Amino acid sequence: MEERYRRYETWYLVVDRFGDAIQILGQRTSQDYIESVFKLFDCYTISEYSCPELDRHQKVLENDIYIEVGLISVIKPLPDTMTIPKHWFQFVTKSHLIELGEKPPYYPGVLPKIKDCRKQNDEPYVFLFLTDSSGNELPINLWNEFIIVPTKFNRDLLIPLPAITVLAVTNLKASISAGALRHGSSPATHVYINPEIPETATLLDMYDAFLIYNHQIS
Repeated sequence: MEERYRRYETWYLVVDRFGDAIQILGQRTSQDYIESVFKLFDCYTISEYSCPELDRHQKVLENDIYIEVGLISVIKPLPDTMTIPKHWFQFVTKSHLIELGEKPPYYPGVLPKIKDCRKQNDEPYVFLFLTDSSGNELPINLWNEFIIVPTKFNRDLLIPLPAITVLAVTNLKASISAGALRHGSSPATHVYINPEIPETATLLDMYDAFLIYNHQIS
């Protein structure tokens, strides 16, 4: 059986400054030009493009539309910037997914403090303070579009402080604010409460020992 490919198309998977994934297409007479402009892992601003609908053969993401660029598109490179996250992807076949397993990178820590905050425009967000196994504090901003999704962050399931609660937070977006490293939620972030991972037991034992020690010297 002959396999047929669309050799006149070049598709790109890009990540915008909000951490959202987008499909971009250069095709036909524009294909060679677009391939000469785009360099992997570089950042660009793009204007003068169209947004057609994806068909079932083109669709890689859940998005209904894609960006089509061509000879009239204005594509300007940007210097490396912390406002646009760099993502590296490992593409695998379906048969390798089971071997890969569901092991996303996560940030585990004890939750000693949680604070409800508001931006200058009065938009609410949640500020988490996690303490990892080394005693380092990891402040995390959970933005409004994240905290209103119960499947990603269910505030009602949090054990009332000062009870010991362990959180594992996945897929955070790093940025620099006032000269300090900050972490904020992205569209791919999830917060797991007392998850069944080895770090949970380690953190609970560590925190129990810390509380016992403080009680003995007080």
